[in-house]
Amino acid sequence: GEPTIAQFSHMMNLSTPNAAYKINSLVKKGYVERIQSTTDKREYRLRPTQKYIDYYNISYSYLHLVMERAKQRFSPDDLAKLEEMLQIVSDELMPEIQLPK
Repeated sequence: GEPTIAQFSHMMNLSTPNAAYKINSLVKKGYVERIQSTTDKREYRLRPTQKYIDYYNISYSYLHLVMERAKQRFSPDDLAKLEEMLQIVSDELMPEIQLPK
């Protein structure tokens, strides 16, 4: 989605000024753009740019490669345990990040 600056601040557990600083850095680097709300001119939403999407796709491709290597290296039982542990990390240890189910 396109979070507001306040939503980003809350999700990252940052103060609003610190979040604004980090967002400005991402904007300057070309990874994020601010989109002004059409209904409330004081509100801005954050949208990833194509540069970010390209970077994400490279990272995702590498993650896929590592997963394939893990399937070759580890037993099915070990892989099942790894998946269980990662699910616990996602569900219980990262409450700030709401991922679609």
